[in-house]
Formats: sequence, structure tokens, C-alpha cells
Amino acid sequence: MAGESDENELVIVPARAGNTRLEVRLLADGTRTLPVFSSVARMVDELGPEQAWVCLPMRAAAKAASRAQVDRVMVDPILRTTPWPRQPR
Repeated sequence: MAGESDENELVIVPARAGNTRLEVRLLADGTRTLPVFSSVARMVDELGPEQAWVCLPMRAAAKAASRAQVDRVMVDPILRTTPWPRQPR
């Protein structure tokens, strides 16, 4: 996992608007990634103010990522300036 985080620490996780389905993103190399953020402000800086989100303990986010067969969980990722592509539904 990129970055260090306590499993009980609360993190902000991008989600689909209207439900709690977490948004898995694809890196340029095809790696399935779940970005998590240490604050709402940090998420907004990277994904914009319209991004829906949920607040979860890190252990719950990691468990959800594992169930979704995500390759990597990234804490406070620095993203490129263009929107990060969402995983197709």
C-alpha cells in the first residue's frame, strides 16, 4: 500500500453518487487502484468538488478493496491534472 496508515484511521474514499459503491480507478499501466484520502480537502484538491465520497476506517476500505480484487490502495495519491479515469461499471 502506498503511504502509511493506521487500520483504525478514518479515510475519505471516492464513491459513486447516490450510493456507497467505492470508485476503483485505473492507473495508466492498468493497475486497479483505490485512492483514499486523509481529508475531504485533500480529495477535493485531487478529484474536484463534485466527487462523491464516504468516510471509512482504513481497515474497511482495505477489506472492500480486497473483495473488489483491487491491486493497490493509495493514500493521498498525487494525480495528474486531467481527471483520473473511473473503472468502467
